[in-house]
Amino acid sequence: MKILISTESYYPTVSGVAVFSRYLALGLLKRGHEIHVVCPATKFADYTENDDGIVVHRVKAIKNPFRPKLKVSFLPKAAIAKLFIELKPDIVHLQDPTGISSQVLKQCKKHHIPAIATNHFSFDYVLSYLPLLKPFHPLLSKILEQYLVKFYNQCSYLTFPSETIREEFKSQKLRTKSEAVSNGVNLDQFFPSFNFDDIRLKYHLPNNPIVLHVGRLDQDKSASVILEAFFKIKPSLSAHLVVVGDGNDLKKLKALAAENHAETHVTFTGFVGHDELPKIYQLSSVFITASTIETQGIVALEAMASGLPIIAPNAGALPELVKEGVNGYLFKADNAQELAHKIDMVLIDADNAKKMGENSLEIVEKHQVDNSYDTFENIYNLVTQKKK
Repeated sequence: MKILISTESYYPTVSGVAVFSRYLALGLLKRGHEIHVVCPATKFADYTENDDGIVVHRVKAIKNPFRPKLKVSFLPKAAIAKLFIELKPDIVHLQDPTGISSQVLKQCKKHHIPAIATNHFSFDYVLSYLPLLKPFHPLLSKILEQYLVKFYNQCSYLTFPSETIREEFKSQKLRTKSEAVSNGVNLDQFFPSFNFDDIRLKYHLPNNPIVLHVGRLDQDKSASVILEAFFKIKPSLSAHLVVVGDGNDLKKLKALAAENHAETHVTFTGFVGHDELPKIYQLSSVFITASTIETQGIVALEAMASGLPIIAPNAGALPELVKEGVNGYLFKADNAQELAHKIDMVLIDADNAKKMGENSLEIVEKHQVDNSYDTFENIYNLVTQKKK
C-alpha cells in the first residue's frame, strides 16, 4: 500500500506521538509498504526529505506558542491539497485531530480515501497547558470532547493506545468503530545485556543504585515530583537519580537540584538517542514516572522490556501496565512522599525488585511491536476493502 501518516509531531521532535509515528513508519516500510509522512517543517518553508526510506513532506511551520521548542504547521491547506493530487495515497493514518491532520481529513473526504485515526491525547493533557483558565476547565473539557468526537466520526476507523483512554470516549456519541492497539515496543532492542562501562564513563555515573526517569521535561509531565521524591528517600540507600530528556522545565529542575544541594546525586543527561537509551535502562535499578496524562506510556513499555520494576502514578493508562506489588508500585498522583516510600521499598528489597523486573518482562510480551503492526495492517486492509 501507499500509506500517508499525518502528524503534527515527528522526528527529530521528542514526544510520544513523534516516537510512535516514526516507529510505525519504519515498521510498515520494512513490511514492503510505500510510506509517506506529512508533518511540520523545521523552518518557514515547504520541502521534502528522506528519512531512512520514508518520504517526509514538511509543511511550513512557526513556533508552538505553548511549547516554544516545537513547531506547528502554518496554514497547511494549500500544501496538503497539492500533496494529495501528487501522491494519491491508498490510505491515511492520522495521529492527531488538529492542524495538518484536519486538512488531510478534508482531502480524504474529497478524494474518497479511507482515513484511520489514533487518539494519543487525554483531555487532561490539553488542559494542563491552560492553567490560568482552570475555573473554565469543565467547560473547555466538554468543548474538546465534542470536537474530538465530531472529528473522529468522520474517520473510517479509530484506535487508542490503551483501553483506559478508549473508555473515556465510550460515553460520548462516537459512531466510528474503534479498538485499543498498543503503541508496542521492540523487545529485542531493550532486552539484550550490555557492557555499561562506556555509558557510566560518558555520563559520570557512580556504581550506585540508579533511579531512572525518562521523558519530556515539560509542565504536563510533572517531573518536579520526581526530584521532590528523590530528595525524600533514605540517604543510606546511596541512590543516584538519572533524568533523561529535554524540555522547557529542564533549567527549573536543575535549579531545584541545586537548591537541595543534590547536584552530585542527580544527573541530567539531556536527550539520549535510542542507540544509548537501552543501556541506560539496563544499568538502572528502578524506573519512575510522575506523569498523570499517559494514554499508554512508551517509556514505561521500554523500561518493562528492559526488565525493570516500575513506579508510576495511579492515573491515566499507566495502571494497565503497572500491577501493584507484581511488577512495581502505584502511588497517588503528585504525592512525592508516597513515591519516595515506594522507591525505598524497591531499593531495600533487591530480591523482590528482581522478581518485579522479571514480571515486567512477562507482562510486556503481549506489547511486542510486531503485534501492533499486524493489527494496523489488518485495519488498513479492512477499510480499503470497504472502499472497493
